[in-house]
Amino acid sequence: MKGELIPAVAKDVIESGRITVHNVIGTYDGGVERVLGVCDGAWKLGADVLAKDHGLISPKLKSDLIAAQSEITGIAGSMVAGVARGAGKATDFVADTAANAVGQFEEVFDSRVMRSLNRLGMPAAQVIRELGDRVAFLSQELNKLVAGKPEQAARPARSASRRKKPVLKAVA
Repeated sequence: MKGELIPAVAKDVIESGRITVHNVIGTYDGGVERVLGVCDGAWKLGADVLAKDHGLISPKLKSDLIAAQSEITGIAGSMVAGVARGAGKATDFVADTAANAVGQFEEVFDSRVMRSLNRLGMPAAQVIRELGDRVAFLSQELNKLVAGKPEQAARPARSASRRKKPVLKAVA
């Protein structure tokens, strides 16, 4: 993260938090499904034992109990899935709100810094960037010119003081 701007880092942290919360919600949802499956299995096993070993319940009562338990776990599973969806939406809302707040903070901060720099007479970052780009472009052009004509590049440029003076002819 060294060298990155704080808003970019903040947005990365927010997105990482969003992903983490979605993973926790998914784990919770999957865990609840497994627990409900175990409950259904335990209920069926208990009903089997009561019906077969002890003859305490009739086969019809056994199937009705298992069906009722399946409906209860189905309802519980639907409720948990709904809660998971709601928690996911709430997570997205909070993460989006936080990311927007960071973006707004960045805009306000940038505008205040620009106003301060203008009051101090400092050039804007964009102007400096454009000047840097222009210098880089002109350096490349100069390199191309020098590379294309080596004999001219080797000769130093003539200054005004080194120009040839006209030769005066003697009059007889």
